[in-house]
Amino acid sequence: MTRRAARQKRAALKWVPDLVRVWREQAEAYERDGQPGAPLLRRVADELETWLAGYGDTALTLVEAARESGYSQSQLRRLIQVQVIPNRSENGEVRIRRADLPRKPGRAAGPNLTADLLGLPGAGR
Repeated sequence: MTRRAARQKRAALKWVPDLVRVWREQAEAYERDGQPGAPLLRRVADELETWLAGYGDTALTLVEAARESGYSQSQLRRLIQVQVIPNRSENGEVRIRRADLPRKPGRAAGPNLTADLLGLPGAGR
């Protein structure tokens, strides 16, 4: 995955927690109105929330973290040294939890989230 694609994926994922909240609100409204579909909306909201938690908890190598964050490996090492971000080291190798990555400001958003996550054509636009 290129740096640009990683940035775009990260930017797209920023609004996904809002989607979980909206689906739960819609499930409540469906239930109030006697409409079918509330259990399904709750289930997909729960599944997406679980996936997001796992996605953020993934420990990345320094190379992967640099690619995803847009920061250089040396800058990420400095941020670990000054304890701005924690080192989730495994067997002496630097690891950074995806949710702990710093984000460079001013990055453009906009990939097709579905295509990007599933590796379909149109990803990384």
